[in-house]
Amino acid sequence: MSDTIEMLRKVPMFAELDEDELAWVADLASGFEVPAGFVLIEHGQPGSGMFIITEGAVVVELPQGPVELGPGSSSASCRCWRTGSRGSRGCARRPR
Repeated sequence: MSDTIEMLRKVPMFAELDEDELAWVADLASGFEVPAGFVLIEHGQPGSGMFIITEGAVVVELPQGPVELGPGSSSASCRCWRTGSRGSRGCARRPR
């Protein structure tokens, strides 16, 4: 079993998928690293995908205040999606 499938299995929205479904999602995924301060999500910009944090943290700036997402979290978990454009801003933080 691939590391990507194991990582996806830990994300709540994928936890109930079977092996074939997880493999399909894993095939769509691509991993990358970003430095602290890198903007992953920008308010009002079209979404280009979903981010799953595997290391470090991302701070998402929401109207009601900042939310920090860590390993196993996804950008979808904080309602960053809204009618095709981002409703918040998310910046990478240093690894923990």
